[in-house]
Amino acid sequence: MVIHPAAATLLAVSLVSLASPAAGEPAANGAEVALTVGNDLPFDRASEPVTGGVPLPKGFAASADSLGLAGPDGKPVPVGVAVTSRFGDGSPRWVLLDFLASVPAKEAAVYRLRTGVDRPAPAARLVCSLEGGVARVDTGVASFTIDT
Repeated sequence: MVIHPAAATLLAVSLVSLASPAAGEPAANGAEVALTVGNDLPFDRASEPVTGGVPLPKGFAASADSLGLAGPDGKPVPVGVAVTSRFGDGSPRWVLLDFLASVPAKEAAVYRLRTGVDRPAPAARLVCSLEGGVARVDTGVASFTIDT
């Protein structure tokens, strides 16, 4: 099987703009960071995993829980947010984001990291159980049974 090198290309994410608070002022509800996810490939990328670190200005958000992600259509997108570094006041300096992005062929899509928005739960949940020496895993897309 031959894999075209472009097929292994990751989606490119770039930080395009940052609506940040004035120096020393806390961020108001509605502050956002625009993230452009690019697809240079000749085919659509649907629900592809994206992971990336994003620097934030001091006071942009009080915590990871106050951050949410909006998709290109403005609707909330499930996102995992982990704080990897903090300012002296405790506000996040760097956050690590994990989300699924869909980008048409040879185009880009803009996702927006925002404060003061709700984060939706992922559509499918992972369910695992262990009964009588048999492990069952259900991803929502596939189910597996493993004899332990």
